[in-house]
This record gives sequence, structure tokens and C-alpha cells, in this order.
Amino acid sequence: MKKYEILYFVPATLMASDIVAAKKQVISIIQKNKGTIIKEEDLGKKKLAFTIKRVRHGYFVLTIFESAEEKLKQIIKELNLMQNITRYRLMVEKKPDIIKAQQTENDIRKKDEQQKIAKPLDETEKIKSGGKVDLKALDLKIDELLAENDNI
Repeated sequence: MKKYEILYFVPATLMASDIVAAKKQVISIIQKNKGTIIKEEDLGKKKLAFTIKRVRHGYFVLTIFESAEEKLKQIIKELNLMQNITRYRLMVEKKPDIIKAQQTENDIRKKDEQQKIAKPLDETEKIKSGGKVDLKALDLKIDELLAENDNI
């Protein structure tokens, strides 16, 4: 049995009783296919960034459940047939140790980026970044580069 999350969107144009009926229907589909509901959370009414099927506002509901992988196709098939749900996203819930590993990788990247930012720029990096450079230091660097080319 794997844990799954389904986030679905019910149009705000429906009556409150229709929204409750849609929630019950999703739960019954999961339970009919031998799934167990772990948590259901109503995320409230939200405005979408763009219209979906001529709908701009709606209610988001998050349901976390466990189900066998074989039954998942049947759950998806029945969810696609529901007319009250405008859109849904079904995902496998990530395990906490995987999430922690990803967070530590992100922390390492952030620290590396901060170290790069905190490191003072040498003269050539200042030139590349468009910062102000002392002309004498620039002349010395050009002389060094020309001397290297003469040696080659």
C-alpha cells in the first residue's frame, strides 16, 4: 500500500451542497477501491491565475489516502468521469527521508552560493562584473598577460 495525495478543484459556481457531495463522492471512490482515507483538508476558495473550463474561482480540497497500486488506475478512471471536479492532480506522497535528503542538497547549494557571494572579487572578476577597477592595477594585469604571450 502506497500513500497518495489528490488535490482537486471544485468550481465556486456550484452550491455548497454540491461541493460537499463532490467530496463525499471522491471519498467513496477511494473506499470502494479498497483505499483508506488518512486525511482530508479543505484548502478554501481560491482565485485561479487563468480560467479553466470557463471557471475562475473554486474550492481546493486535499485528500491523502493509501491504496494498492493495482487499484489506482480504477480510481483515476472514476475521477475522470466526475463532472463536479474541474481539475485534479494525483501524486505519490514522498517519504520524509527522501525530502530530508533533498533539503540537505539544497542547503549545500545555498551555502556554496553564499560563499561565492561573500568571497571578495579579484581585479579580473571586477572587470567581468562591470565593477570599477584601478587603472594602475589594470595596466599591470595587461603587462603580465602580454609578458606571458611573449614567453609562449
